[in-house]
Amino acid sequence: MNQIKNIDIALLATGDEVVSGDILNKNAFNIAKILDNNRFQVKTHLAVRDSKISVVNAIKWLMKSHRVIITTGGLGPTLDDLTIDAIAEATQLPVVFNENAWEIVQSIYLKYGISCPENNKRLARFLEGAALFPPVNGTAHGSIVDTGDNMIIALPGPPKECLPMVERDVIPLLKTNEFDQGLHRTTFYLFAASESHVASIIEPICLKQNLVFGFRTSFPYLEVKVFTKDPNPELSDIHNAVKPWYIGSKPIRYETIFVNHYLKTFNTFKFIINNEMKDMIDWLPGWEEQHGKNEISIVYSKQAKTIQSKFKNHNASFTLDKNYSDERIKYLIKAWLCMQWSHWLNLPLE
Repeated sequence: MNQIKNIDIALLATGDEVVSGDILNKNAFNIAKILDNNRFQVKTHLAVRDSKISVVNAIKWLMKSHRVIITTGGLGPTLDDLTIDAIAEATQLPVVFNENAWEIVQSIYLKYGISCPENNKRLARFLEGAALFPPVNGTAHGSIVDTGDNMIIALPGPPKECLPMVERDVIPLLKTNEFDQGLHRTTFYLFAASESHVASIIEPICLKQNLVFGFRTSFPYLEVKVFTKDPNPELSDIHNAVKPWYIGSKPIRYETIFVNHYLKTFNTFKFIINNEMKDMIDWLPGWEEQHGKNEISIVYSKQAKTIQSKFKNHNASFTLDKNYSDERIKYLIKAWLCMQWSHWLNLPLE
């Protein structure tokens, strides 16, 4: 059996539009997430312009400290698609023409009844000895070359082409090469919890059990992440410690949490709602039947796109500054009211 090898992965995006900010580098986000879900951790993200020397320098720099480099973009038929030539210069490997790949490119054009321009032959140029990934939702192959010290994977830029290749080809390839997939992650999603308070409870438990752990705050949520070698770890101590704030192993929308927990104290509230608001409140079940002592008023003006809410000595207003659709307005009102009411009512989670 081969020895498990540690792996450092880099993601390199090429394209003027990425570096200039014309488009977001969503490939880096999505590929990193796919890799992380399979317990392969990305060490570096990098983006460079469509300049051969820039791409060559980036690849050479990444080769010094990364076993695997995944490039996206620059595999098209035009002269500014430079990735294959840049990898060739960085690795000192020759570029060769692949007749079989060229036939596949032509067959894709033929399938749609379109003539295949001669410049598409650039789509059949690869490094000598490279293994190819068949095209997905396009005409560009992916490819991989292993120099011994580095494994360089070239993928097309469009997300609909490269992301399926990551799932179909890259992940199985990394697993086949027995790269270390790292630790298993268990995530506890908490709602309305103080990071410092939770940390004071969780850290002693994790340190005592020699667990790797971390926190991530994104108001009003707090993620507690625990990493273990065991895919099915015993973490009951941690689960019991976070129980007052725990909402699950996956995030739940803020307004869903509010509505679910509001229902437990439903009979203590009475809603006073103007006619224009009625169509916007159908997500709050049975509000018309409630006659509790705590009054909450909601006034909505469709013309002015404003909403006001009052509870005891609290009041707040919200103005929609764009001409949204009714469905979008309903969602924004729901989110705003739930955040406002949860703050005023301080409803318990249990």
